[in-house]
Amino acid sequence: MDNVYGVYLGDDGTMLGDKRFDVDVDDAIIVGDVRYVGTPGLYELIFKRIPDDLVYTENDKLTYRNILLKTNAHKRDHKATMPVLGNKGHKYKYVIAPLLQSVKKVGAGRVPSAMRVTGNRIDYVHWDNPNELVDRL
Repeated sequence: MDNVYGVYLGDDGTMLGDKRFDVDVDDAIIVGDVRYVGTPGLYELIFKRIPDDLVYTENDKLTYRNILLKTNAHKRDHKATMPVLGNKGHKYKYVIAPLLQSVKKVGAGRVPSAMRVTGNRIDYVHWDNPNELVDRL
């Protein structure tokens, strides 16, 4: 059972993110006012902490992405203004993060890609002769 990004019992009943979650008698998934076809793959993505990639399809992943964006289930406190609730878990690393990479993030406070911290080592060169350094300019 996924306790981070999955369904939980809130004050308003069964919730997924900030929207009500319900299952119809036809196994249709109802999130807020939107009805989704309940496939085994979609159930796997919503409920499992480590979903089996043999069960869900690309269509299930796109539907799950749509549900995440509508419910803010992937955000801190399930609020649209909060940052993504990332972690080192299997579901985030292999399902949610790849789905959300296509979501463009714009706005104030964005760090240019040249300033991002990476694991690459910096190769420092020590110059003994200042004339060699000036020649390189």
